[in-house]
Amino acid sequence: MKNLKINLATGIVEIINCVLFAISWPMIFGAAVSDGFTGTHVTGGTGAFFYVMAGIGIVLNIVALIQSKKVGISLVGPILGIIGNALFLASAIMAFPAIVVLIIGVVFVFLHHPSKNGYAINNSSNIQNNSRQQNQYQPNNQQYGYNNQANQQQAQNYNNPQNNQNYGSTGTRMSRRSK
Repeated sequence: MKNLKINLATGIVEIINCVLFAISWPMIFGAAVSDGFTGTHVTGGTGAFFYVMAGIGIVLNIVALIQSKKVGISLVGPILGIIGNALFLASAIMAFPAIVVLIIGVVFVFLHHPSKNGYAINNSSNIQNNSRQQNQYQPNNQQYGYNNQANQQQAQNYNNPQNNQNYGSTGTRMSRRSK
């Protein structure tokens, strides 16, 4: 599996955003109190800094989403990163849910799991499944103790559903009425 540098950068920015979002409330409240006592206007700039960081997180996650889709990496991490940063960008009051979603998103970004429907799925498992399906109707007659030709033919008829006219799904002989 190919590790993308954009996923590494996105994960680092998401961790930084988690820390920034955690300290955003005390910083904004402190700036508001300072504005009240000194008559300055730093609260807007302080809040804008956190919103810009959330915007940077959204842009990086969109780029990581596109690159991960091309390579076949799971898209869960970038999608959760977009949701977490968008929660904070919608309102700083959503800082705690944004932190929780971002932490879960960081875990998925760093895992680099292949996507379920991407080409990065191991094709050898498909080859093994195909060979099992082809050999499914060829019983190992020695395993069941079949020694003569009639018993071997009966075992092949039993194991092949195309020739399975006289036997039910449980292997018992069915009468003509139950068909």
